[in-house]
Amino acid sequence: MASKRMAPRECPECGLPIDPRGLAGHRRLKHGEAAARQPEAPSQERQASQAVLEALGSIDRSIWRIEARMMRLEARIEELAGDAREAARAEAESERQRMQRELDHLLQTIAAEKAAAAEEAARRGRPARTDEELLQQTAFHQRLGRLNRRRYSLIFRLSEQGQGQGQDFSSFGVV
Repeated sequence: MASKRMAPRECPECGLPIDPRGLAGHRRLKHGEAAARQPEAPSQERQASQAVLEALGSIDRSIWRIEARMMRLEARIEELAGDAREAARAEAESERQRMQRELDHLLQTIAAEKAAAAEEAARRGRPARTDEELLQQTAFHQRLGRLNRRRYSLIFRLSEQGQGQGQDFSSFGVV
């Protein structure tokens, strides 16, 4: 098999055509040790490759910095979201407690109205059905109706806030 010969190159010192495989030996023997050790100028392809590698390294470092920044931002977002959820939960709980106090007060008022009506009926002995008594009884039922509407409204709002928490409202007169 015949080996392929490469095109001869000129020696940089003397200009003789030399086979590229023997150029280093020629320079060492004919021109001395210093000439043989002189590095060849890097080719344009090699310079371009080196520039691409440096650019890729720079991009890689930039990506690492961006990823680190994103991780810090994600952690901060989670922290702020947790704080916001906690604040909303505390606000809802305080609103729920306020409505619970209002409902308790309302139930006490209803009980007091009923007790006052029962005392009035007991004081009279047997309720006589005069126009004035019917008017008083109607006014009592109107007041009691308004109080009951407020009670049911509060119970409804409490049940909407506590959906899925298994609340039992039977103690409030609602079954």
